[in-house]
Amino acid sequence: MAQKGATPWNKGIPRTEAVKKKLSDYRKEYYKTHEHPRGMLGKKHTEEAKRKIRENASGTSYFSKKAIEKGRETFKRNTIARRILFVCPICKSEKLLSPQRFSRRKHCSYKCAGIAKRIKPSLCIKCGSKLTKSKENKYKLCWKCVWPYLVANRKNNGYVYRTSENRQARSTSKYQRWRNRVFKRDNYICQMCFGRGGKLQADHIKPFAFFPKLRFVLSNGRTLCVECHKTTDTYLKNTYINDKNN
Repeated sequence: MAQKGATPWNKGIPRTEAVKKKLSDYRKEYYKTHEHPRGMLGKKHTEEAKRKIRENASGTSYFSKKAIEKGRETFKRNTIARRILFVCPICKSEKLLSPQRFSRRKHCSYKCAGIAKRIKPSLCIKCGSKLTKSKENKYKLCWKCVWPYLVANRKNNGYVYRTSENRQARSTSKYQRWRNRVFKRDNYICQMCFGRGGKLQADHIKPFAFFPKLRFVLSNGRTLCVECHKTTDTYLKNTYINDKNN
């Protein structure tokens, strides 16, 4: 009895001509009384069988005339009859569109859409200036008008920041002058590790956000390298965490 995984005794041994002839004769006798595994392989239909196939396929075949006519009627009923007439406002050309395309279509082509923008560009609903950016078109406002709205509604981890005053103050020339004065006073030396040069930052001894009157006071600044600055209590998120705990 053959076992699972065992190598058959005749593996690699070619069959003799006598064995091949015996198998062939057996298959021929078997297929005379049984169906061939590949259907009509090697056989031909009789004329009577061909006639019956034609008669049966005339009304049921997918490619018959009746099926084709039925498909055309269904297409007209489901698609063409539901189409809506669309008239381009620029070139006045007419097209039949499906309800889905009709709801989204504004012009017949990109050419007409470009002409419409040049004739009547999108304008800001507040100041009347021309809109050019996609983000502005969403709110129908120009960048100058939409920025206060975005700042007032911007969210970060559940907290709403009502103003960008701190960021604006850091980008002024007054802040840059104060930063350079701090570096020159300390001779570009870190006041904690006393390393000279490298990546230096001007640190506010009293936090920039909580003491606006001391933002540009020279005595409130000190030169620190990046690594030393991260260890201070007033570095970025550390200030917020300490203030929250207090």
